[in-house]
Amino acid sequence: PTYTVQVTDASGAPFLTSTFEPKWVLRPYFDRFQDYEHVRVTTGWLNATAGGETIVDERIVTDPEAFWDHYQSTVLPAVYDHVMDLHDGLPQGGSTDAPFFGELTVEMSMSEPDYRLGIDNEIHAPMDALHEEIFFGTVEFFDVLGRNSRGQGL
Repeated sequence: PTYTVQVTDASGAPFLTSTFEPKWVLRPYFDRFQDYEHVRVTTGWLNATAGGETIVDERIVTDPEAFWDHYQSTVLPAVYDHVMDLHDGLPQGGSTDAPFFGELTVEMSMSEPDYRLGIDNEIHAPMDALHEEIFFGTVEFFDVLGRNSRGQGL
């Protein structure tokens, strides 16, 4: 299991231990490069039972997932096409032909809240995590684009 919770009494003796495995889906890290890598993405899920019978057990795509699907299917293909068009399908990389564009600005708002967990400085911050995925994922996208088009990263 991904998470184990143990609750103890005042003397430190455990009186409850439970585990939790979040639901996830497996998807290509980059839609453009299906064979590159696959990643586990946590997802929303609704499971309801009544009288021992399952009434519903289905995935609910979260806002961050929907955004990432859009980014993968719309933004990164446009970036790929732009770079390849600029360099007749064979970018050289390095200072030879970079930068490929001035800036990439992403503006979004989502329903996910950011809040402190009350344990040390831990926070629940899906927007911050998505910001990192956009930045580092796009940097990695350029590396993979280069490796697939010229044998080494851009």
